[in-house]
Amino acid sequence: MKMKHLIALAIALAVALATSVVMASPAKAFSGSSSAYLPNTRILLEANAWGPNIISGGRFGWATSSKTTQNGALKDVQSIKNTATLKAEGINVTVSNSGVSGSTGMSSSVSLSWTNKNSWISDLSGRGGYTGLVTRVTVNSAAFAVHQGVKKSVDVWSWLRTLTSLHYLLLVQLLGSIGEFSFRSAL
Repeated sequence: MKMKHLIALAIALAVALATSVVMASPAKAFSGSSSAYLPNTRILLEANAWGPNIISGGRFGWATSSKTTQNGALKDVQSIKNTATLKAEGINVTVSNSGVSGSTGMSSSVSLSWTNKNSWISDLSGRGGYTGLVTRVTVNSAAFAVHQGVKKSVDVWSWLRTLTSLHYLLLVQLLGSIGEFSFRSAL
């Protein structure tokens, strides 16, 4: 019986330590990038998406960009567009940005776009929000460019891990069942 108690205690300590390390880790960005050449040109179109590595508290910062380069140098094109899509998944979730909200359900998304003329970049950023039992939040950056009649698009997703109420409930339930097991085995 003592061995079961020690195992349960070791598991509880390991979970507590892992949780404290995750919660105490400094804010870092998670990013994604993808690129493609405009057909029959040496112009590289790039889509970028950034977001926090771990989110909690119903808010998250994000940024997206579309860029064009040629042989490593910035290259202006006739039109460059960036579309950012924020998406939340889970149970009864809603995602929002700047007062615009997606629908509520198992998945919710909202999109924003910006187009620049005669430029090499189009970028967007903001502070998104979410409600519900969220299991995952993603940011998509879709890049679209036109140069001398040649068109091309490319996109990339950036996944954000969440520490939400669902994770906390599971952790509390796990620790509670370990504590109950330890108490019973000690009797």
